[in-house]
Amino acid sequence: MAANTGSRLSFDSAPDIQTREPTEKSLKRYFQVLSEKYLGDILRYVHNAGRYGTGNDVRVDLPAIIVGKGDEMMKRTIKDVDTSMEAAIDSLVRGGLARNVAVGVTLTVDEEYGSGSTDGSAGTSSKSTTVYVNHLYGRTGSDVSTAADCSIVR
Repeated sequence: MAANTGSRLSFDSAPDIQTREPTEKSLKRYFQVLSEKYLGDILRYVHNAGRYGTGNDVRVDLPAIIVGKGDEMMKRTIKDVDTSMEAAIDSLVRGGLARNVAVGVTLTVDEEYGSGSTDGSAGTSSKSTTVYVNHLYGRTGSDVSTAADCSIVR
């Protein structure tokens, strides 16, 4: 789909879907800033000189045209570089850079209590296991699966 087909804007090729169309409509290319009469006069003067080109084929490298072509080329180059960078970042993210939120669900603590004897004999000992459940903003750790679940703002 073209960047601008009729009144519909293609979101695939727009660098910023909110500002592309108004920006394109309000900005003029460099050669459009100069009046068409001025450019036509220069081309006519060169043609009338009869030294550059043959017949009606007059090739004049006007600064306005050169700058305009350079602008168009840079516009395409910047868009291509942006697209390449987005693709590289997307592949990094898909390759494992992004992952699910790591949240501790439980903490198990094993404790050993003992009473030692002062006379060197073995005392009594007991073991205890305590399981602590992690809670984040009213949810248990096992219910948290997205970054939005880790925030008080929902």
